[in-house]
Amino acid sequence: MNTNNIFFNLSHPVLKKLGDGQIIKLGFRVFLGVFAVVGLIGGLFFGYQPLSNSAGFWEILFFLCSAFAGWMVFQICWFRANTIKDTPDSRFVVSAIFSIFIRTIGEIIAAICSIIGVVGGLIALFSDFGRMIPGGPIAIIAGPIVGFLFIALFYFIAERLSALPEIAVNTAKSQD
Repeated sequence: MNTNNIFFNLSHPVLKKLGDGQIIKLGFRVFLGVFAVVGLIGGLFFGYQPLSNSAGFWEILFFLCSAFAGWMVFQICWFRANTIKDTPDSRFVVSAIFSIFIRTIGEIIAAICSIIGVVGGLIALFSDFGRMIPGGPIAIIAGPIVGFLFIALFYFIAERLSALPEIAVNTAKSQD
């Protein structure tokens, strides 16, 4: 039986691209590109909601900071999509890409925590909302600290994930 025809080999090019990581890299890059645009639009939309009721100083400040957070999400995702593009092809490309993806999540959470903490604290400290929401100075300090702890946690997880393929390769080399 001859298995060297198009009927039996139709999926081989796709499987080879999956095996060398090209399709996975493209899929994650597209996902991060879409998420970048969604983050930017989400930041603008979330910030616009208070503006639709009234447009005082604090509402405008909230909109600007929300838009800034969306812009940061956009930049983080765009940067990491390019990082994935530059990831060298190997047998363990998915581990490397997933490590980058985990870092991206940590960076996004850290940026949002820092921005919300500082801006929310300033709004609570200086606006009429401060009477309803005490703790402005605490939020200003805690937001960036919590953001830093999130980024440290996600980087730790990403480093552990990226270390596994290196351990496997070095173990295989030492047994040869």
